[in-house]
Amino acid sequence: MMIKAGKQLILTLIISPECLILLIGWGIWKYAREQLNSVAAALPSNGEMIQHLALLPVGLFVWLLKEGKDILFPGNSEENKRLVQWPDYWRLKLTFGVAVIYGFLFSVAGVLVWVLGWKVNEARGFGLLMLSLIGALTVSGTVYFAKIKEKEVLTKLLE
Repeated sequence: MMIKAGKQLILTLIISPECLILLIGWGIWKYAREQLNSVAAALPSNGEMIQHLALLPVGLFVWLLKEGKDILFPGNSEENKRLVQWPDYWRLKLTFGVAVIYGFLFSVAGVLVWVLGWKVNEARGFGLLMLSLIGALTVSGTVYFAKIKEKEVLTKLLE
């Protein structure tokens, strides 16, 4: 079971939209830094705006944690019982754990831009901020749609 869970963890980490966001971000940084710098240089540097944008992924991460509790324990005792007894419940927990890892990673990236005082009109500040925002929105969207799908399935099961 441990090897199966390890394989599933690696697959879930790699085969995800969040991993794709990281790969695209790395590719842009590696191969299109000049273009990134051109876009960043055209933006005004507003410290307060950056502070608020940089903290948005943290807010989304807090929301993610709250939603995760609702996904793992969706509501009434019958729904919870059905879900916890599901043979693949461990995969749901593992997948949510991966979402937490990515959410935390993107939150830290946003906070780093703010704490380190990186300017949005420079490539590294702009690139990391955009990676943080797009990544956090992707994780949140994934969790949001997973919760909707779970509600649909549980509603059909309990009819």
